[in-house]
Amino acid sequence: MTIWERLGISRTADIKAIKRAYAKQLKVYHPEDDPRGYQALREAFDAALSSAKREASREEVVEYEELQDDDESKSDIEPQTLLVPRINLSQLNHEHIQPEDNEQLMPPPRIPLHANQSIWQHVFETEGSSSPETDYNTVPEFVEAIIALYEHFPSRISKDKWLELLNSSVMWNIDFKLQIRNQLMFILEDRKLFLPTEIWLLLESSLDLENTIQESIDFDDDHNPNSIWSYYLRQLKYPGLRYEFLLQTDDLDYDQFLQLRDQGYAALSQNDLKQAETCLKRAFALFADDPDLLRLLGECCIRTAQYEAALAYFDQLIRLLPEEIDGHLYKARIWYYMGQTSQTAEQCQYILSKWPKNSDTVILLSHCRMSLGNPGEAEELLNKAVQLSDRNQSTSEEQPNLVKANRANRRNWKLLFNKNILLHMIIMLVTSALIIGCINYYWNISIQNTPFIVTSLKDLELINEQEYTALSVTNLQDININHYAGGVNSFDSGFYENSAYAFRHFDEYGNPTYRVYLGEFNGQHIIVFADPATDVLSIQSGTAIKGYVHAVSSRLESAVTHMLRWKPSNPEGTPEAKLELYNKSIAIGFDTDYESNSAPVPEINQKYIEISDPKTKSPVNKFNIATLGLIIAIWIRSLYYLVFECRKIRGTL
Repeated sequence: MTIWERLGISRTADIKAIKRAYAKQLKVYHPEDDPRGYQALREAFDAALSSAKREASREEVVEYEELQDDDESKSDIEPQTLLVPRINLSQLNHEHIQPEDNEQLMPPPRIPLHANQSIWQHVFETEGSSSPETDYNTVPEFVEAIIALYEHFPSRISKDKWLELLNSSVMWNIDFKLQIRNQLMFILEDRKLFLPTEIWLLLESSLDLENTIQESIDFDDDHNPNSIWSYYLRQLKYPGLRYEFLLQTDDLDYDQFLQLRDQGYAALSQNDLKQAETCLKRAFALFADDPDLLRLLGECCIRTAQYEAALAYFDQLIRLLPEEIDGHLYKARIWYYMGQTSQTAEQCQYILSKWPKNSDTVILLSHCRMSLGNPGEAEELLNKAVQLSDRNQSTSEEQPNLVKANRANRRNWKLLFNKNILLHMIIMLVTSALIIGCINYYWNISIQNTPFIVTSLKDLELINEQEYTALSVTNLQDININHYAGGVNSFDSGFYENSAYAFRHFDEYGNPTYRVYLGEFNGQHIIVFADPATDVLSIQSGTAIKGYVHAVSSRLESAVTHMLRWKPSNPEGTPEAKLELYNKSIAIGFDTDYESNSAPVPEINQKYIEISDPKTKSPVNKFNIATLGLIIAIWIRSLYYLVFECRKIRGTL
């Protein structure tokens, strides 16, 4: 069978057709179902590619524009991102990793990224020059961007930087994406890269490297745990170490440190304590303030019974991260191993003062109480640990016996009214009343802040001055009247004045408290008050304005009447008429002959509206939400313990 028959196509120099045929035949010759057939298919694919590339190199004319159009017609593939939670370092003993021999894991020499004839240049020479379809101006630039991003350590561990790069246009082209994947495979074969787990997951979701590795001829299911492919697969499946703490220093060979730390972590996982200690201490000599490295060193010292050294590492871990429980709990366990029971108990009490729901600490404290001769308190602590820990989690050997003894000593139904049940019932009643009160308060406030829609003059006449109102006003106009406060929070305590005259005598009047406008509502004129900073005239005609309705006072009516009836002696719109307005004061009085020049005054409604936000503040704020959430949490906690106590008394726990 020829290579073309194996691929199911006739002889061709079209690399795309060869790739499509190979992908189609992969469904038939799956590597797991038919490994021999897959091997033959892979060899046929490689031979067909080599033949096509040789023929393409002899062609004198390449239809470049058609290839470009074909590339642009590819379907879009948007890389999906995966968000991973913060790494938990509590599980160091990975049972799935077993050392195959006693050979130590020595760190390989560091490969400089910018050396002459580096691995990156090897990538371009081997992959880029072999195919006439590669866009030399796009794919190499993208790989160079990967290099630059990796070389700059703060950018290397930035998920946003990698997302920005992986969402570039070159990744939307299927052929270019395959070229980038192959080049990245060459990079991984030549050098181990150190990246956070979330960055590895981003690369995997965008380039699907795992399937490519498993389909590779060099990949073996019984692979060496120290190979680069095993390293890559571990980054995807198992928790990794943190990187952000290394940003504290600029004077550090990051790759050397990360390589040593990773070697020590792997050795510790395989329980190769000698190799782990060597690598971790070399990393510690480079940078001593990495919390994850301190945890690994402390764990290694505990396994080798170097308790004093372990205490020193965990003391430093606590200084770096005092708000994380790990260092405190490790110290308590070390003291317990050293036989210092009293000191262990004090440390456990300190931990529970900050992390009261940590079941491991409660169990350790119960052992201390038992050692100190307090079996009753130890039993209570173990019962508390049962409530806090996962029901499916295995506890100490003594705990089941103590729980059985506790169940055997349970009392009859009169214990239903013990102090714990009564306490939680009272708490539930109080918190229930508070929750109902809060909900009722929030509901009433929301109703008060919902404006009442006024649609007629009769509704306007009957509206309450304390009720938030909304009505549609048309033909709003500025009548050049301002209100100035007189020191008391009411309109009549101040006075009204011609705005132009008050501006001229600013030292005497100061800033206005309100601006007075005139509009129309249901065919009748209505006075509108607004803050001077509010651009009322920009409100579209007919748009509902919101605020509070008040009765028109005699002062306000007089001021509005004076301004509406007054006409300048000079023609309106002339500079003389405008200057004349600056000399007219409502408070002092207009000229006595203004009646002869007066304009007709329209009928004005005896209610005016003050544009404002609701006087009652919205209860929806961080403090109120946090308070209600706390009350609800207390209610739920009391309900849980109430049910728990009842079940315990009935013997069903």
